[in-house]
Amino acid sequence: MPEVTAAADSVHKAAKGVNRVERVEQDVVVLGSGAAGLAAALSASSSGARVTVLERTAFIGGTSATSTGLVYAPGSAKMKEKGVTEDLDAALDYLRAVAPQGLDEARAREFLQRAAEVIDFLESHAVPFRPTGLKDYNAGIPGASQSRAVAPESCDPATLGDRAGEIRRSPYRALDNGAEWSGGTALIGHLLRACLRAGVTVLTKARGTELVVESGEVTGVVADGVTLTAPGGVILATGGFEYNRDLLDRYLPKVEAAWSSPENTGDGLRLAEAAGAKLAWTGAAQWYALLRLHDEDREGTPKYEDASSARCLPGSIIVDRHGRRFANEGANFHDFGRALAQADLPAWLVIDQRFLDIYGPRCFGDRPPAKDRWFTAATPAELGELIGVDLADTIARFNVDAAELHDSQFGRGSTEFDQSWGDGDNQGPAACLAPLTRPPLQATRVYAGLSGTNGGPLTDTSGRVLDGAERPIPGLFAVGNAAATFLGDGAPGSGSTLGPGLVYGYLAGRAAATRTRA
Repeated sequence: MPEVTAAADSVHKAAKGVNRVERVEQDVVVLGSGAAGLAAALSASSSGARVTVLERTAFIGGTSATSTGLVYAPGSAKMKEKGVTEDLDAALDYLRAVAPQGLDEARAREFLQRAAEVIDFLESHAVPFRPTGLKDYNAGIPGASQSRAVAPESCDPATLGDRAGEIRRSPYRALDNGAEWSGGTALIGHLLRACLRAGVTVLTKARGTELVVESGEVTGVVADGVTLTAPGGVILATGGFEYNRDLLDRYLPKVEAAWSSPENTGDGLRLAEAAGAKLAWTGAAQWYALLRLHDEDREGTPKYEDASSARCLPGSIIVDRHGRRFANEGANFHDFGRALAQADLPAWLVIDQRFLDIYGPRCFGDRPPAKDRWFTAATPAELGELIGVDLADTIARFNVDAAELHDSQFGRGSTEFDQSWGDGDNQGPAACLAPLTRPPLQATRVYAGLSGTNGGPLTDTSGRVLDGAERPIPGLFAVGNAAATFLGDGAPGSGSTLGPGLVYGYLAGRAAATRTRA
């Protein structure tokens, strides 16, 4: 396609100052190359639009590429393969229950009605999925089900040719040369291949910095000094703002850490706000408890690691700055992470030698932690003195409960979900509970972290960005973590970020392409 080649050449040459041009004609421009952005590009291109994706970094995929790749897709054909029949009304009831601070009913209902359609659409473009059998996080709530989450099939990087080297790699999972990809890397590989086959131009090191607005309508975007026209619209898919300290201080001041793509600095929020968008759910996030065991960086930012295994396995507790437990350590990552962000910080993970002997490599890796990040003492009192908290009463109370396999404070180990994340060799609450009795005791900091923010411009059921009066801003769309969530501060199950991202990416791409033809 000559138009596609022209777009790629023009933006790249402009960035280098060679054969500078000022304007490139396209129909739809997508900012960001995560799963939501690529789904939007594929949808728009499949509807007949000329599409360019601009990725500000050298790598394609954003946080999606380093994720598990799980996609929450109620009602998909993959559920039926597991023998599970979906009840969309029950699914909506479940979403209401897990979003107690407010569910956007219209967008939630649209998501549920479209999820199966989107999975079918992606599979028709050789983006294959498989059922997982995973249960929703809150299995005891009416409307909960299983197999709503699907996983991408493995991806052969050879099918991407030279562009395989542009996919973002996870710093937490090594990829053998030539081996097939799995998880989020596979999902992005499949989506990128589908986009390229559909004629989408995907550019890296190309950052959209300014929207072109004419008579209240977004008609293009400026990138590296080049204006890309977009009569169909500009779709913001730039991720959240978890690496923008100023925005965190404004909206999420207690956040201490993140482990997503370091380039998630709020580009989409900034552009949308400048265009008059109404912002929503800026205080919501995909919460995590994180560890920092080594003085290492990733892409110029501190590298953190997931604390989920360490907090869920038997023989560990997490305490606040007063030395008190404050939540069920075995809860799902989102619920515990949110409780951590609301606790009196700093917080500490405390384990005994038995835990370290059995679970150490699984939770902390094979390398010893940095000395200034790991504290060891023979007794609770001595360890408490080292880290500045009073541990004796908390550990004594927890040990009595753990010995009886009953957490009287927070119910740890009482649910099937808790037990599924514990030690599979132990039955019932023993999968999650054991006293801390074998000295020496150990402690390391636990950080209130996240894998993405959930706030941004408010959108409608087509992904159109809304202004302060909740009217669509013509030509402007937002999807994925660049848009305000419809789930409030809730997380229904595995894949509840990528699922809505793919669905609303698909809907926004189709709506933008329709504007091109209007």
